[in-house]
Amino acid sequence: MIRAATDSDLGAVQTMALRFIASTDYQHRLAFSTAHVEAFVQQTIENPHAVVLVSEHKGQLVGMMAVVLFIHPLTGERTASEMAWWMDPAHRGGRDAIRMLSEAEQWAMGQGAVMFHMIAPDERTAEFYERLDYRKIETSYGRRL
Repeated sequence: MIRAATDSDLGAVQTMALRFIASTDYQHRLAFSTAHVEAFVQQTIENPHAVVLVSEHKGQLVGMMAVVLFIHPLTGERTASEMAWWMDPAHRGGRDAIRMLSEAEQWAMGQGAVMFHMIAPDERTAEFYERLDYRKIETSYGRRL
């Protein structure tokens, strides 16, 4: 079951967010702060222009997606962007991940969004998005100063 997270899900979503960081190359590239991750999750749950979706399986949360809505600075269009998406490895590749993305897109359209951005931390993820008709817009690079 896919649903919007509530305050009672806060601890589980924060744990999933930290597992997301630990399972990706982000852990080596960005200086994460547990306190900031926890604040981000809480603020996103409470933000009327954002949503945190969770995937619940047999009473346990096995996935989460944080999405924020904004006005694109170059187009003026209402745009939604995935900020984090994580599924428990045992639940990847199944229907829940696709349902979660579909629910996020439906939420975004309900908010008036006409564009949905997804983040691809690796080529495997990029190929998955392309199979779903997402197209590369740009590639992001960064370095610590």
